[in-house]
Amino acid sequence: MTGATHAAIGAAIGAAVARLAGGHDLTLVLAGAAGGLLPDADQPGSRAHRHLIPYAAATVALSHFVGMPVPRPLSTAAWIALAYLAAGLLTHHRGITHSLFALAATGLWLLAAGTGLHGLALWLGIASHVSADTVTPEGTRLLWPADRRVSLPLVRTGGGVDLMAGLACAALTALLLM
Repeated sequence: MTGATHAAIGAAIGAAVARLAGGHDLTLVLAGAAGGLLPDADQPGSRAHRHLIPYAAATVALSHFVGMPVPRPLSTAAWIALAYLAAGLLTHHRGITHSLFALAATGLWLLAAGTGLHGLALWLGIASHVSADTVTPEGTRLLWPADRRVSLPLVRTGGGVDLMAGLACAALTALLLM
């Protein structure tokens, strides 16, 4: 899946979390979209690497080195983004960052940090990314550290179904925010 599709799926999930919580909180939409991009943080050309990692680094620097107060969900998400970058750089792409292990570890981290609905939206965005990449021919290493890739090759990255999924999720996000 393309970065735009991953972000759109994550945004729709964030909008659904906001709607289920009884509101229209755009920060939940952003958390879902960020989660949708996060597993690709190790790819230098990806949206996550170009956009999320610089913001994550700045957030951590402001929070921990300058002492500027940063809301816990944002600070936690920034640390998780940097952890995904580091983990991804130490393994192959679609390795640990696209695994059930990373999903479980991230979920526990978000729960322990008390990030609430923002953590839920971020985690569901990450889970959507892993799920979406699993239906491409490249697949994912869901059972990392095992080398076996899991793939249900239904969608070609950048193909028509990928584009339509992104557009449908963008439209769904708009509908959920009405």
